[in-house]
Amino acid sequence: MNIQKHTEHLTEFNSDNDHIPSALTPTSAQPKGDAPTQKKPNSQRSTSSPDRPLDELIGEPFTPFDHQGTVVDPFTQEMNRDASFEQELGTMLLELILETHAWSSARPKHESQMEVQKLEQRIMDVVEIEKEQGTLQLNPPSTPSLSLSSVVEKTREHLNEFVSRMKKALAALTGL
Repeated sequence: MNIQKHTEHLTEFNSDNDHIPSALTPTSAQPKGDAPTQKKPNSQRSTSSPDRPLDELIGEPFTPFDHQGTVVDPFTQEMNRDASFEQELGTMLLELILETHAWSSARPKHESQMEVQKLEQRIMDVVEIEKEQGTLQLNPPSTPSLSLSSVVEKTREHLNEFVSRMKKALAALTGL
């Protein structure tokens, strides 16, 4: 019963798809033990491959598979291409690392030089402003360099003088 249903299903499928050759003939009353019979060629089907006996098809030698040209050579070419790419990439990365190292080594030196120039310019600007105001007091060249405590004391004295002058100026303005 299952074989009959299966052959009927195949027959229905083959009638819908005439372009697919079928090995079974549509029979509804085929006995259970018989093998399916081959279907005769349909006149509507393409005749590009003539029907040949099965013995001739089996006896025909297979065309040899060219594994060297189909699989091995493309794989070898791809491996060589990958190796050359990795070598080129390694060279590019090495050059990039060297350039980055050179840049990072030179950068602090250049930046410190630029900062020194900026600070020197600011010092010169302050000296010019002090000269214009008449408050610049340079140490005489004959005086040896003073110690840190004496510099702090002199700075404190100058600051006290400045504060007292400001108080006097405010008192004169407000009339106190």
